Amino acid sequence: MRWAAAEQAASSLAPPVEWRKALATKIREAADAMLVSVLTCPPGYWTRLQHDTVPERYDRVIERIAAEFQPRIESAGEDWRFALGQHGLVYAPLETALARPLADELYREVLAPEGIRGWIVSWLVTRQQRLVGLVVVGTRDPSSQALPRLRAPLSEVVRRAGATLETTLELAQGCGVIVPELDESKPSLTPREKQIADLVALGFSNANIAAKLTLSANTVGAHLRHIYRKLGVHSRVELTGAMQRRVG
Repeated sequence: MRWAAAEQAASSLAPPVEWRKALATKIREAADAMLVSVLTCPPGYWTRLQHDTVPERYDRVIERIAAEFQPRIESAGEDWRFALGQHGLVYAPLETALARPLADELYREVLAPEGIRGWIVSWLVTRQQRLVGLVVVGTRDPSSQALPRLRAPLSEVVRRAGATLETTLELAQGCGVIVPELDESKPSLTPREKQIADLVALGFSNANIAAKLTLSANTVGAHLRHIYRKLGVHSRVELTGAMQRRVG
């Protein structure tokens, strides 16, 4: 019965921030987890995720993974479409990653220092298999022990959450709101990526960007690799030209 509250939270209609926080709180209680983060995005816009994490102090974990590891995970070919097809709605990337060195680095550099031994990822998708978000759960026990006890109840919760997000989008469209369609010809940059790309176009070095935005040089470099991949460029000169064309 402890998952009933999580299922109810997943099924409720509420403002996005309230919905994410309530769902994260209830899943954390039901799963007896160290942290839960609920992330949502416009349909298909994997790069425009917004998140709320419980407890909030673990926001830094989610942000670091998004900045430093997500681009590399995608470059390794293990993006959400691959993971969903291979593993279903709920899986443990630390246990199943094909890019073994990358998974080991993520655990060693980000999770282990926080005392997180298990990492479970759950996809929020629509009936048409369009990504609208995800739920990540950090546990005290290893992923191999956490996944068997969490897979079934968490799968039901994320199914309900995905259906709720789909209903919310349909209600918004019924009220005349235009829900963005994914345009692969002009990939979307996150606000942070746009900020960094604009600074590169102005001639800032990575070190100067890091100082201006209070980021590490490694984080700026990770963002820049992601920007290059999205825009199909290979140098700062090409990036500057691409940014000028996007404005035009």
